Amino acid sequence: MERTMDNEAIVERVFRSQQCVRHTNPGLAARRGSATIGLLGHRRRLESASREELLPIPGVGPKTVDFVMRVISGGDIQAL
Repeated sequence: MERTMDNEAIVERVFRSQQCVRHTNPGLAARRGSATIGLLGHRRRLESASREELLPIPGVGPKTVDFVMRVISGGDIQAL
């Protein structure tokens, strides 16, 4: 059975990862922080969003979309 996440859980994982890297990689933390803000305002289900649907979200760009996709899929984000 595949584990599903609601938007709140997805945004929380992105935020927590941003907090983990803020001292070691401020640029990456800033990009993830911007993505968090954009994802908070997204009204559709993130869980079923494609890469193309995520890119127009403010703060989600080419450098963060793959990370967000991995968060949505429930993949390991510690290595990123």
